[in-house]
Amino acid sequence: MVMFHYYLRKQYGLWSTACVTAVIWSIWHLPIALFYKSYATPGITSFVYLLLLCMLSILLTLIREYGKSIAL
Repeated sequence: MVMFHYYLRKQYGLWSTACVTAVIWSIWHLPIALFYKSYATPGITSFVYLLLLCMLSILLTLIREYGKSIAL
């Protein structure tokens, strides 16, 4: 994902890159939400799970952009 961010960032702005990587990262984790977690309401809870992943990805993208690394 690091190289993907690098190439997207060369062509697009920060928010476009953050949103694209967030959507791809969330879709990548979709099987975990659907098959490995047992929820009472899988549709709503999976949506919330993916939304939280999107927000986390955007936060990590911002940290990477301004801090030049996500490692502490």
